[in-house]
Amino acid sequence: MIELQNVSKTYDYKKSIGFLKKEHVKVKAVEDISFKVDEGEKIGLIGLNGAGKSTTIKMMTGILERDSGSISINGHDPSKRERDLLNNIGVSMGQKSTLFFDISPLDSFRYYKEVYRVSDSDFEDRMERFSKILKLEEILHTPVRKLSLGQKRRCEIVASLIHMPKVLFLDEPTLGLDVVTQGNIMDFLDEINREFKITILLTTHEIKNIERFCKRIIILEKGKIIYDGDPDKFADRNNFRKVRIPVDMMNEFSFEPDKIIFDKAEYVINLNQLEKMDLSRFKFSEYTIEELSLEDVICMKYGN
Repeated sequence: MIELQNVSKTYDYKKSIGFLKKEHVKVKAVEDISFKVDEGEKIGLIGLNGAGKSTTIKMMTGILERDSGSISINGHDPSKRERDLLNNIGVSMGQKSTLFFDISPLDSFRYYKEVYRVSDSDFEDRMERFSKILKLEEILHTPVRKLSLGQKRRCEIVASLIHMPKVLFLDEPTLGLDVVTQGNIMDFLDEINREFKITILLTTHEIKNIERFCKRIIILEKGKIIYDGDPDKFADRNNFRKVRIPVDMMNEFSFEPDKIIFDKAEYVINLNQLEKMDLSRFKFSEYTIEELSLEDVICMKYGN
């Protein structure tokens, strides 16, 4: 469904080097990346700010042109912006709105219905279903400018699905939302992926959403792919554990904790180190041992 071969993108911009002087600088946003995505896959695209995630999505949707390499989305080159391609992709970017602020979400949806030539019956069926799952009934007739951030985000995703695309690109779809709203959105996406085999490529800084939603992640660092595979196998996370003990017992061990959380000292250690920690001197209620989440591993790797 998606195939990138040796894709690169460089940005040119002017950088101030003095009071009046500027120089041209080239920054490689994406450098020689390649990957394939099968129909119905849910892929998490992860990386720090500036890693190249948004640039990659913009090239796959035809918003940006690549400098080199090839991109195929369902057999089409996105840079050509062909109708057959545009009718089969959906895009939702957390920082860019596709809704019209002075009219209701329903009127925005009707606009996209006409753009994508969706039949009346299909539109009504989809509106009934999406509204029920995402609890939109009470806000469908409210001007978008009066909606909360969470309400707008839910409507943005519906707008990207009016035409039931084969591929859905989501760039920070849960940005700034509370945990409950994030969960509702991710459950909804999981359901439509399961039922309609919509291929979903998701970028987000909410790593917990990636972990629960995606069985495959692609990690970018400075425009290059550094990992492509199972989230559980990234950085050999299963060979590490997170241990928390009371702060006043830190001197029991020779190594420093990774961080202090209230009255607990937290250590991220490998299993060999764990075996050397004599925890028998503590009461069972005084310490905890947990598996590392994907977020733990990424923070450990990048030092954040």
